[in-house]
Amino acid sequence: MVQVKKKNVGFWPFYLGFGLYALAASAVLLATEHGQEVLWLNQRHGPVADWLFKYATHLGDGLLAVAVGLGLLWFGYGRAVQVLASYALSGLLAQALKRLVFADRLRPAAFFEAQGIALQPVEGVEWATLHSFPSGHSASAFALAFSLAWGLRSAGRWAGAGQVGLLLLAVAVAGSRVYLAQHFLVDTLAGAGIGVASAGAVAAWLQTQQHRAWPHRRLGGSRNDCMIA
Repeated sequence: MVQVKKKNVGFWPFYLGFGLYALAASAVLLATEHGQEVLWLNQRHGPVADWLFKYATHLGDGLLAVAVGLGLLWFGYGRAVQVLASYALSGLLAQALKRLVFADRLRPAAFFEAQGIALQPVEGVEWATLHSFPSGHSASAFALAFSLAWGLRSAGRWAGAGQVGLLLLAVAVAGSRVYLAQHFLVDTLAGAGIGVASAGAVAAWLQTQQHRAWPHRRLGGSRNDCMIA
């Protein structure tokens, strides 16, 4: 039987970082009127930030998660399922909410246009108008960050730094959605919560599967007993 360590050991840097991010975002939301964070960022556009966020936002479009998940099949089915199932679950939840429950929620460009306020566009970025809440890109980015950070729990002295680095990349994706006026901050915070909750649920389920052989196998048929520590 494969011996595995408890899943929650060594994951506090990610949880702590996410908690601080959620608290900071919530404080901004409580202290400002709806959409003010979008206007504040929109008035501070610059060529470097425009270029950076225009491309950083694609880290949350799902293609990266699928590519990483498929690549992890060579390192262990458990790792691959963690990434792919987390992406699928977070995506389903986000899309169900935005299209079935909050279908009429306007995105920033349409919201401010109705008030006679024109936003400054970023070249090459086309604004969406509906399905603002929650942010699917943020959900995907945080689900992927959680899943990869989960695999670093027993990675030694650099595990914490790696977890924080992955979290910061997810925060950058969420920030890009606000900077590009594709979402409000509340949309991205909700998406982040969905991503973390989805990935956490998948991780908890995989914990129950560790007595089985399949999570420890990988493409090629060999066994990877250290795949999930």
